[in-house]
Amino acid sequence: MAIPKIYKNFYEKGVFSFEEVVNKYKTVNTVYSLRTMIRDCKKRGYIGTVKRSLYYIIPIGSSKKDYTVDKYLIASKIAKKGVIAYHSALELCGVAQSIFNKVFILTNQSISPFKFQGVIYIGVQGCLDFGTTFIYRQGIAIKVTDREKTIIDCLDRLKYSGGLEEFLKSIESFPSIDFKNVKNYLNKYKKINLYCKMGYILTLFAKEWTFPKDLKEEIASRMARKIYYLNNKRKKGKLIKEWNLIVPEDVDELIKGV
Repeated sequence: MAIPKIYKNFYEKGVFSFEEVVNKYKTVNTVYSLRTMIRDCKKRGYIGTVKRSLYYIIPIGSSKKDYTVDKYLIASKIAKKGVIAYHSALELCGVAQSIFNKVFILTNQSISPFKFQGVIYIGVQGCLDFGTTFIYRQGIAIKVTDREKTIIDCLDRLKYSGGLEEFLKSIESFPSIDFKNVKNYLNKYKKINLYCKMGYILTLFAKEWTFPKDLKEEIASRMARKIYYLNNKRKKGKLIKEWNLIVPEDVDELIKGV
Protein backbone atom coordinates (compact mmCIF):
# COMPACT_ATOMS: atom_id res chain seq x y z
CA MET A 1 0.00 0.00 0.00
CA ALA A 2 1.11 3.57 -0.68
CA ILE A 3 2.52 5.62 2.18
CA PRO A 4 -0.18 8.06 3.40
CA LYS A 5 0.33 11.66 2.31
CA ILE A 6 -0.10 12.92 5.87
CA TYR A 7 2.77 10.70 6.94
CA LYS A 8 5.00 11.86 4.10
CA ASN A 9 4.21 15.55 4.48
CA PHE A 10 4.56 15.68 8.28
CA TYR A 11 7.42 13.20 8.65
CA GLU A 12 10.09 15.89 9.15
CA LYS A 13 8.02 17.66 11.84
CA GLY A 14 8.00 14.62 14.11
CA VAL A 15 5.02 15.98 16.05
CA PHE A 16 2.04 17.78 14.54
CA SER A 17 -1.45 18.95 15.37
CA PHE A 18 -4.74 18.32 13.64
CA GLU A 19 -4.98 22.07 13.08
CA GLU A 20 -1.79 21.89 11.00
CA VAL A 21 -3.29 19.07 8.94
CA VAL A 22 -6.46 21.05 8.33
CA ASN A 23 -4.50 24.15 7.32
CA LYS A 24 -2.47 22.17 4.81
CA TYR A 25 -5.30 20.24 3.17
CA LYS A 26 -8.42 22.34 3.78
CA THR A 27 -8.72 23.37 0.12
CA VAL A 28 -9.03 19.77 -1.09
CA ASN A 29 -10.34 17.82 1.92
CA THR A 30 -13.14 18.17 4.43
CA VAL A 31 -12.44 18.03 8.15
CA TYR A 32 -14.35 14.76 8.28
CA SER A 33 -12.22 13.16 5.56
CA LEU A 34 -9.03 14.35 7.26
CA ARG A 35 -10.10 12.75 10.54
CA THR A 36 -10.70 9.55 8.60
CA MET A 37 -7.21 9.79 7.12
CA ILE A 38 -5.73 10.30 10.60
CA ARG A 39 -7.56 7.25 11.92
CA ASP A 40 -6.26 5.20 8.98
CA CYS A 41 -2.68 6.33 9.64
CA LYS A 42 -3.00 5.36 13.30
CA LYS A 43 -4.51 2.00 12.45
CA ARG A 44 -1.68 1.21 10.02
CA GLY A 45 0.98 2.19 12.57
CA TYR A 46 2.26 5.32 10.84
CA ILE A 47 1.36 7.76 13.61
CA GLY A 48 0.46 7.74 17.30
CA THR A 49 -1.57 10.04 19.54
CA VAL A 50 -0.01 12.21 22.22
CA LYS A 51 -3.36 13.66 23.29
CA ARG A 52 -6.51 14.81 21.54
CA SER A 53 -5.63 16.42 18.18
CA LEU A 54 -1.89 16.06 18.73
CA TYR A 55 0.03 13.31 16.95
CA TYR A 56 3.53 12.00 16.40
CA ILE A 57 5.27 10.27 13.54
CA ILE A 58 6.43 6.68 14.09
CA PRO A 59 9.65 6.35 12.03
CA ILE A 60 9.91 3.51 9.56
CA GLY A 61 11.45 0.53 11.32
CA SER A 62 10.01 1.55 14.70
CA SER A 63 6.77 0.61 16.40
CA LYS A 64 4.38 2.47 18.66
CA LYS A 65 5.40 0.18 21.50
CA ASP A 66 9.14 0.91 21.40
CA TYR A 67 9.36 4.44 20.01
CA THR A 68 9.90 7.35 22.44
CA VAL A 69 8.95 10.80 21.20
CA ASP A 70 11.25 13.74 21.97
CA LYS A 71 9.58 15.53 24.88
CA TYR A 72 10.63 18.96 23.67
CA LEU A 73 9.05 18.42 20.25
CA ILE A 74 5.82 17.53 22.03
CA ALA A 75 6.07 20.54 24.35
CA SER A 76 6.59 22.89 21.41
CA LYS A 77 3.21 21.88 19.98
CA ILE A 78 1.06 21.92 23.11
CA ALA A 79 0.19 25.63 23.02
CA LYS A 80 -0.02 27.70 19.87
CA LYS A 81 1.97 30.51 21.49
CA GLY A 82 3.80 28.37 24.02
CA VAL A 83 7.48 28.77 24.90
CA ILE A 84 9.56 26.16 26.70
CA ALA A 85 10.73 27.75 29.94
CA TYR A 86 12.04 27.38 33.50
CA HIS A 87 14.00 24.19 34.20
CA SER A 88 13.09 22.82 30.76
CA ALA A 89 14.80 25.83 29.19
CA LEU A 90 17.90 25.10 31.29
CA GLU A 91 17.80 21.55 29.95
CA LEU A 92 17.46 22.68 26.34
CA CYS A 93 20.37 25.09 26.81
CA GLY A 94 22.46 22.18 28.03
CA VAL A 95 23.22 23.59 31.49
CA ALA A 96 20.73 21.79 33.76
CA GLN A 97 22.35 19.58 36.38
CA SER A 98 19.42 17.17 36.31
CA ILE A 99 16.99 15.98 33.65
CA PHE A 100 13.39 16.03 34.84
CA ASN A 101 10.40 13.95 33.78
CA LYS A 102 8.49 17.24 33.59
CA VAL A 103 8.41 19.86 30.86
CA PHE A 104 7.31 23.42 31.60
CA ILE A 105 5.62 25.46 28.87
CA LEU A 106 5.18 29.19 29.35
CA THR A 107 1.85 30.19 27.83
CA ASN A 108 -0.88 32.81 27.90
CA GLN A 109 -3.64 30.24 28.20
CA SER A 110 -4.75 27.67 30.73
CA ILE A 111 -3.44 24.18 29.99
CA SER A 112 -4.31 21.13 32.05
CA PRO A 113 -1.24 19.03 32.92
CA PHE A 114 -1.08 15.64 31.23
CA LYS A 115 1.27 12.68 31.16
CA PHE A 116 2.61 10.88 28.11
CA GLN A 117 5.33 8.22 27.96
CA GLY A 118 6.28 8.95 31.58
CA VAL A 119 6.70 12.70 31.07
CA ILE A 120 4.39 15.29 32.67
CA TYR A 121 3.65 18.39 30.59
CA ILE A 122 2.80 21.49 32.61
CA GLY A 123 1.56 24.82 31.30
CA VAL A 124 2.54 27.91 33.30
CA GLN A 125 0.81 31.17 32.50
CA GLY A 126 3.17 34.11 32.10
CA CYS A 127 4.60 36.78 29.84
CA LEU A 128 5.52 35.80 26.27
CA ASP A 129 6.21 39.27 24.88
CA PHE A 130 10.00 39.22 25.20
CA GLY A 131 13.07 37.13 25.93
CA THR A 132 12.66 34.23 23.52
CA THR A 133 14.98 32.47 21.12
CA PHE A 134 15.10 29.23 19.11
CA ILE A 135 16.98 26.00 19.72
CA TYR A 136 16.99 23.17 17.19
CA ARG A 137 15.98 19.61 18.05
CA GLN A 138 16.10 17.01 15.29
CA GLY A 139 16.22 19.84 12.77
CA ILE A 140 13.11 21.50 14.21
CA ALA A 141 13.25 25.05 15.60
CA ILE A 142 11.81 25.11 19.12
CA LYS A 143 10.92 28.36 20.85
CA VAL A 144 12.49 28.73 24.28
CA THR A 145 13.18 31.53 26.74
CA ASP A 146 16.68 32.98 26.35
CA ARG A 147 19.24 32.61 29.13
CA GLU A 148 18.52 35.98 30.81
CA LYS A 149 14.75 35.51 30.89
CA THR A 150 15.23 31.91 31.99
CA ILE A 151 17.33 33.03 34.96
CA ILE A 152 14.86 35.75 35.96
CA ASP A 153 11.80 33.52 35.50
CA CYS A 154 13.40 30.75 37.56
CA LEU A 155 14.17 33.23 40.32
CA ASP A 156 10.58 34.39 40.20
CA ARG A 157 9.23 30.84 40.51
CA LEU A 158 11.89 28.55 41.93
CA LYS A 159 9.41 25.69 42.17
CA TYR A 160 9.61 25.38 38.39
CA SER A 161 13.42 25.44 38.37
CA GLY A 162 14.07 22.41 40.57
CA GLY A 163 14.84 24.39 43.72
CA LEU A 164 17.64 26.73 44.69
CA GLU A 165 20.53 24.25 44.62
CA GLU A 166 19.61 22.89 41.19
CA PHE A 167 19.13 26.44 39.92
CA LEU A 168 22.52 27.69 41.16
CA LYS A 169 24.43 24.68 39.88
CA SER A 170 22.74 25.00 36.49
CA ILE A 171 23.15 28.70 35.76
CA GLU A 172 26.81 28.57 36.78
CA SER A 173 27.39 26.77 33.49
CA PHE A 174 26.35 29.80 31.45
CA PRO A 175 29.65 31.27 30.20
CA SER A 176 28.18 34.77 30.09
CA ILE A 177 24.94 36.73 30.16
CA ASP A 178 23.70 39.83 28.35
CA PHE A 179 23.42 42.56 30.97
CA LYS A 180 21.39 44.75 28.64
CA ASN A 181 18.77 42.00 28.52
CA VAL A 182 18.90 41.64 32.31
CA LYS A 183 18.21 45.33 32.74
CA ASN A 184 15.41 45.40 30.13
CA TYR A 185 13.67 42.30 31.45
CA LEU A 186 13.79 43.40 35.08
CA ASN A 187 12.32 46.76 34.07
CA LYS A 188 9.53 45.01 32.17
CA TYR A 189 8.56 42.88 35.16
CA LYS A 190 8.88 45.79 37.59
CA LYS A 191 8.97 43.48 40.61
CA ILE A 192 11.05 44.80 43.49
CA ASN A 193 11.72 41.29 44.79
CA LEU A 194 13.21 40.33 41.43
CA TYR A 195 15.59 43.30 41.54
CA CYS A 196 16.77 42.10 44.96
CA LYS A 197 17.11 38.48 43.90
CA MET A 198 18.88 39.24 40.63
CA GLY A 199 21.23 41.67 42.37
CA TYR A 200 22.16 38.92 44.80
CA ILE A 201 22.66 36.32 42.06
CA LEU A 202 24.81 38.66 39.98
CA THR A 203 26.92 39.33 43.06
CA LEU A 204 27.37 35.60 43.62
CA PHE A 205 28.58 35.09 40.06
CA ALA A 206 30.45 38.40 39.69
CA LYS A 207 33.73 36.62 38.96
CA GLU A 208 32.19 34.44 36.26
CA TRP A 209 30.06 37.09 34.56
CA THR A 210 31.45 40.43 35.82
CA PHE A 211 28.73 42.56 37.41
CA PRO A 212 28.82 46.03 35.76
CA LYS A 213 28.92 48.84 38.29
CA ASP A 214 26.24 50.88 36.53
CA LEU A 215 23.82 47.94 36.47
CA LYS A 216 24.50 47.18 40.12
CA GLU A 217 23.74 50.79 41.03
CA GLU A 218 20.55 50.80 38.98
CA ILE A 219 19.27 47.56 40.50
CA ALA A 220 20.09 48.86 43.98
CA SER A 221 18.15 52.06 43.26
CA ARG A 222 15.01 50.02 42.61
CA MET A 223 15.02 48.38 46.02
CA ALA A 224 12.65 49.25 48.84
CA ARG A 225 13.00 48.90 52.61
CA LYS A 226 10.94 45.75 52.65
CA ILE A 227 12.80 42.47 53.21
CA TYR A 228 12.29 39.69 50.68
CA TYR A 229 13.13 35.97 50.64
CA LEU A 230 15.29 34.26 48.02
CA ASN A 231 13.21 31.11 48.36
CA ASN A 232 9.54 31.48 47.65
CA LYS A 233 8.76 29.76 50.95
CA ARG A 234 9.47 31.91 53.98
CA LYS A 235 11.98 29.96 56.01
CA LYS A 236 14.57 31.03 58.53
CA GLY A 237 17.76 32.29 56.98
CA LYS A 238 20.34 35.02 57.04
CA LEU A 239 19.86 38.58 55.88
CA ILE A 240 21.96 39.92 53.01
CA LYS A 241 21.70 43.62 53.84
CA GLU A 242 23.07 44.75 50.48
CA TRP A 243 20.01 43.33 48.74
CA ASN A 244 17.42 43.29 51.55
CA LEU A 245 17.18 39.58 50.98
CA ILE A 246 16.92 36.63 53.33
CA VAL A 247 18.71 33.58 51.95
CA PRO A 248 18.94 30.03 53.37
CA GLU A 249 21.46 29.47 56.15
CA ASP A 250 23.20 26.80 54.07
CA VAL A 251 23.47 28.89 50.91
CA ASP A 252 27.26 29.06 51.31
CA GLU A 253 27.41 25.26 51.14
CA LEU A 254 25.28 25.33 48.03
CA ILE A 255 27.61 27.90 46.47
CA LYS A 256 30.67 25.78 47.35
CA GLY A 257 28.98 22.95 45.51
CA VAL A 258 28.79 25.20 42.48
